[in-house]
Amino acid sequence: MGVVGEMATPALNAIPVKSSHTASQVIDGEAVILDIPGKTLRGLNSVGSRIWELVDGARTLNEIAQVVAREYGRADTEMQQDVVVFFGELAERRVVEFKADR
Repeated sequence: MGVVGEMATPALNAIPVKSSHTASQVIDGEAVILDIPGKTLRGLNSVGSRIWELVDGARTLNEIAQVVAREYGRADTEMQQDVVVFFGELAERRVVEFKADR
């Protein structure tokens, strides 16, 4: 299963993986992501950080959205839309890539 190049709008069945050229750490519940080649440091809020923690190369965007929706008491459909937009932005910044759909 190969990694698919960057996508403008990822599908809910896409499986995100953290780019190999990034390093990250969660500090006090907020993730800090370093794009090593670009020497860019990005911070995520608590929800974005939780989503980042769930990126394990096995879960789909839909599965991630369901976990976060339950944890934050939001509707699945609302969280699905937010997750798709969030991962589209992460892909544009090249901090995530996507495996081929399951």
